[in-house]
Amino acid sequence: MILDSNALSEILSSCFTVSDFRYWITKPDFVFDPTKPLTWDDFEEEEFCVLPFTYSTANDDPLVIMDEPAKTFTTICDVPDRPQGHHIIYGEWGRGPGTYERFHGCIDVAFEGTPSPTSSAAPSPPPVTQAPTTSAAPSENLNGCCSQSFKSCDASYNGEDKETCESHGDSTGWLRKGAPTDNCLARWSGCNSAANTCCPGLTCSQISSSYSQCQYLPDAVPTPPTEP
Repeated sequence: MILDSNALSEILSSCFTVSDFRYWITKPDFVFDPTKPLTWDDFEEEEFCVLPFTYSTANDDPLVIMDEPAKTFTTICDVPDRPQGHHIIYGEWGRGPGTYERFHGCIDVAFEGTPSPTSSAAPSPPPVTQAPTTSAAPSENLNGCCSQSFKSCDASYNGEDKETCESHGDSTGWLRKGAPTDNCLARWSGCNSAANTCCPGLTCSQISSSYSQCQYLPDAVPTPPTEP
């Protein structure tokens, strides 16, 4: 493609002061919208064409053609490929020592290549099926109670949790499921008969050769009553 400096809307008043020509082009994904202003972000960061110029050797450069009487230049550059559509080339040229002035302009370019591919939305991920959740077992503090007898919940300790109840030492014990509903024997009850079973948490402890009693022994494993 030949880029004529006249297309940049500037007539150079003095050819021998020109020092260089530089051109940038919009990015491949640029979408032309006449209602929006151009910004630097629309253009490639690097120039696609840089042409230095020296007046004394002007006739030796085939890429910069000077018409001194008309005070115009024709510059020749390889323009990068772009998808089909409307793109913009931004041009800048300037003078050398003395003024270092810079001149700017834009060229509208219509490419006839392949239209820009439209990006299709990524497929939605498959729905995640959550594994069924199991309900946690009720907290011991919801159903349990503090007791001295291990047969019923003691009103004097009402509202205490397991940790507080067990802090009283061996005077009280924690009934994990609340007061038992069977006919178990309370603390300090005799348990001489095999049919008489101590309540959970108590141990049938032999007091004498003929007598055993349901006792709370925190460190002991509950044992069945001793036959007389």
